[in-house]
Amino acid sequence: MLYDVIIKRLKVCRYRVSEQEQMPMAGKVKNKNKKGRKQSARSQATEAITNRGILEYLPFICLTAAAVLIFYPPFFQGLFFPKEMFITHVLTGIILFLVVVKKWQQRDLVFLGTPLDWAAAVFTLAYLISLIGAVHPGEAWYGFLKVLNYFAVYLIISNVIRNIADAEALARVLVASGVGVAVIGIMAALGYSDYPAAFQAGAIYSTLQYSNTTAAFLAVMSLIAAGLWTREKDRATKFVYLLAIAIMILTVLATFSKGAWLIYGAGTVLMMIGMPGVYRLKAIYGLLTASVAAAAAFQKFYPAVTSESSFAAKYLLICAAIVLAAFILWEVLEYLYRLRGTIVIVLGTILLLVLILISLEVVGDKLFTEQNITQELSGLLDFENSSYVYRMDLNRWAWEIVKDYPINGTGAGGWNALYHQYQDYLLWTTEVHNHFLQVWIEGGTIGFLAWMLIIAAFIYSLVLIKQKKANSNEWILYWGLACASFALLSHSLIDFDLSIPSMAIVYWAMIAAVNRGYIIKPSFQKFAYYQRLLTNAIITLISVTLFLTGLLYWSAINYSEKGYAAMEKMVIGSLPGQDSNLYLSALINYQKAAALDSQNARYKAELAYLGAVHFKLLSHDKSTERQVIGQQVLEQIEEARRMAPHDTIVYNRLIEAAALMGDPEVTRQLAVQRVKSNPLDITTYNLLAEVLWKGMQAYLDVGEYQAARYYAEELIDVEKKIEDQNKLINSKHGKKLILSEDIRHKIDEARNYLNNI
Repeated sequence: MLYDVIIKRLKVCRYRVSEQEQMPMAGKVKNKNKKGRKQSARSQATEAITNRGILEYLPFICLTAAAVLIFYPPFFQGLFFPKEMFITHVLTGIILFLVVVKKWQQRDLVFLGTPLDWAAAVFTLAYLISLIGAVHPGEAWYGFLKVLNYFAVYLIISNVIRNIADAEALARVLVASGVGVAVIGIMAALGYSDYPAAFQAGAIYSTLQYSNTTAAFLAVMSLIAAGLWTREKDRATKFVYLLAIAIMILTVLATFSKGAWLIYGAGTVLMMIGMPGVYRLKAIYGLLTASVAAAAAFQKFYPAVTSESSFAAKYLLICAAIVLAAFILWEVLEYLYRLRGTIVIVLGTILLLVLILISLEVVGDKLFTEQNITQELSGLLDFENSSYVYRMDLNRWAWEIVKDYPINGTGAGGWNALYHQYQDYLLWTTEVHNHFLQVWIEGGTIGFLAWMLIIAAFIYSLVLIKQKKANSNEWILYWGLACASFALLSHSLIDFDLSIPSMAIVYWAMIAAVNRGYIIKPSFQKFAYYQRLLTNAIITLISVTLFLTGLLYWSAINYSEKGYAAMEKMVIGSLPGQDSNLYLSALINYQKAAALDSQNARYKAELAYLGAVHFKLLSHDKSTERQVIGQQVLEQIEEARRMAPHDTIVYNRLIEAAALMGDPEVTRQLAVQRVKSNPLDITTYNLLAEVLWKGMQAYLDVGEYQAARYYAEELIDVEKKIEDQNKLINSKHGKKLILSEDIRHKIDEARNYLNNI
């Protein structure tokens, strides 16, 4: 014990005693000093043990924190909205810093030691480069922070896994997260959960708020669970895995997502190919029986849910009963295999084929007669299906953007900013529905090549694991994670799964766990010491950046929400600006928000609007204060335009601000840019025409007839713009643009005005 060692060392270091110390009184003093030194040594030893204990528990703390980090994101709308994402930045930054401390304590300075590590770093660097000349600088910065977060998650998972047990623990956490999402979806369908929009239009959306993403997530988690089931020895745990797969597949069926069904089938085939020996039979048995249990329950459960039957929940027992029967049957087969060997494998294969035929006969007929299921299945090979056509068109428009921004891309948010300008019919979507093209748009060719490098390095890591892992039980876990990764990656070719942060975190966590499979000890030992220090300094900087930006931007959102609430009351309660307390509350909160987050164009737009309100209220004041406010508003308008030149929400607010200031020319410029940003939206033309009409009237009122004439000509030219745009519209999918009757009447009046000059 450390305490005993310290006591022995203290006994060696004794002081000489004088003759006086041999006297009885001196002896008492000596004993007292010895007792004091003993107590001091005990306290020092206790403190040393305590400090040592904290350091010893740091790896466990990091692993637990990493588990929390990959567990909770799907439950908060997939972190799709900024507020939840910024909180995650804070947590990720803290956990990454703990990992850095852990590695320093272990004297392990290697963070980037594998090809996949470097590929992930290059991908992050590509998004940093994309900030140069970004279309929307603010959105590009937020997007870069997301990628930085994913890279941080990758580093965390790669460095908290110490052995196969840790990797298995994190895989279990992912499966538990999937089961939680499935259960919330089922509870919402039964009416027992009030999670917003978890069940709507007869389909389960659950916590991810999008049925296709929910289905893809659960299909992927089912593949991981199948890998865990295949290598598990404990009976109770095996049953839990089978039941988990069945629950998740039941939810997948209730999402009616044909894309998820495809990747589940493809992932199952891939798992069969990579599983060693008899484990192949166990894997397919688990997936098949769990799927049959889910399908059997679904054909009773779903009709009961849609008819709001009180018996709907009881039909879930069908699923549990079939899973229990399948589990018992497998245990019998395993017992016989240990007794009889190969003959049981043959019999088991025959039994499996019989089960497939029975399930198709008993469950299949009734399942496929369900109208929603039939519609989705019929759409799989229907290339005229609107879903297929829209995705192909999205890819076509995306490719056009790539050609215009080929090197370092548009920066994150580039698709949403630009895609309307490349359309030949109006379609609204914030994502490409193809992550490969999304990366190519945002990160340019640099980012796309880095993304492909990640995939190549991941495959390379799998090859090395397969070569080096003689223990097939370990390979089963890594192969299950790999199959799940490939399934999610393939689905991202037809949907925007990886644009949802929680899904991206899952993907990066899975590939990080696999990457760790062949790096148990630090590699690249020849890597220069000072270069390692530089790497650690950069990663520490990443953790600090995520923590600070997340904290600041989260605080900014809170202030903006308070400001928005005050503005709503201010406008609803009376004329703008009449309630000075509400106005001041809105102004102060938005000023704080803009100070904390200078990258947000919408905060600038709201400040411009509030400034314009103040400017309007001082309309009869000829003091310099009004001029100063007016100049500030114009500067804020220009700054917001620069930060988000194609953000329709920003432009709508800026147009309102310019109109309140009574500046027709600034208002006109903003309305013209609004049309350029989305030339297929008829509301932009109506807005432009309205702005031109009011500008014409304003100049007529002050006697500036030349300016009024210019605005009248521009107003008439709106019709020409409409005609030109209609010629470019794909008539098969898009509708012709038609101005409102009121606007057409105003154009006629403008034409009459010009004719009478």
